[in-house]
Amino acid sequence: MGSVTDGGDGREAAMWADAHNHLQDPRLRGHLASGGGYPCIVNATHEEDWEDVLAITAEEPVRRAALGIHPWYADEARTGWDERLGLALEANPSAGIGECGLDSKAGSVALEKQMPVFTRQLRLARELDRSVTIHLTGAWGALLDALDREPPPRRWLMHSFNGSPEIAERLAAMGACFSISGRAMHPSGEKIFRSFRAIPAERILVETDAPNQPPPALNVGRELPDGLNAPENLALIGEAVAGRLGFDPACFARITMRNFACFAGVHGGREQLRAKDEMMDSR
Repeated sequence: MGSVTDGGDGREAAMWADAHNHLQDPRLRGHLASGGGYPCIVNATHEEDWEDVLAITAEEPVRRAALGIHPWYADEARTGWDERLGLALEANPSAGIGECGLDSKAGSVALEKQMPVFTRQLRLARELDRSVTIHLTGAWGALLDALDREPPPRRWLMHSFNGSPEIAERLAAMGACFSISGRAMHPSGEKIFRSFRAIPAERILVETDAPNQPPPALNVGRELPDGLNAPENLALIGEAVAGRLGFDPACFARITMRNFACFAGVHGGREQLRAKDEMMDSR
């Protein structure tokens, strides 16, 4: 299973959690490995795939659903989408909201159309006490303005975070968690690691964003057609990130698993699940 690092030479085997993927994506159809599940959050992108996300997460109890509207599809949101999202969340108590956010490079979708869809999802997450996963490309100023007007819920994640260390520190002070993906392993990714070195260890998660953002070939355990990213690449991404951040991989897997459990609402809140002593010893 791709989420397990094989100890092999006597090293401790590590179990990883995928903070963000799109297993419902039609491009992965026929390519999902069988043989058991692993902790992950499967994110919707528009209303039409909510049912698919709920179905694929129902297959494995360790999978969690996130339902929402991605900024790329904000202009396609049909009247009453927020009411239907609220009903779907109430019917699925473990589901979070995602993937939502802002994207200044989203082509024809203006930020003016994205913003009300995004802030409504923030408000719904806060009202229902659900986690929210945020996509952000380019529009950092707009994000900060939105968070000032519409505070985030207790649990919120900046997925595949690529902002500056200063932005990371500001968002961390507001309670954000941050996930790192295989894109950081490409030559241009050093700036991402600079930011993650400024983030408290108890706020870091690992993700694949499968089938998107494939890591470089060195960190690919399973290849898919057309250069797609396989969910099974999670362990190799996690190990590579651990090394770049100065962690023992098995320890980093435990840390990020606990952070995942906290963010996904498993086993209680952050205070109960923090492993600060372990984190400090592993740096």
